[in-house]
Amino acid sequence: MAGRSVVEMGVAACGKASVGATLANALSAKFIDGDDWHP
Repeated sequence: MAGRSVVEMGVAACGKASVGATLANALSAKFIDGDDWHP
């Protein structure tokens, strides 16, 4: 997926991180959790 980004959005505690990690794994892509960007 060079040069492409996927942004997943949703309400708190709806499973975004789980879905994002699974999707990243399936696409052999890097997963970045938004929770890692704020305290």
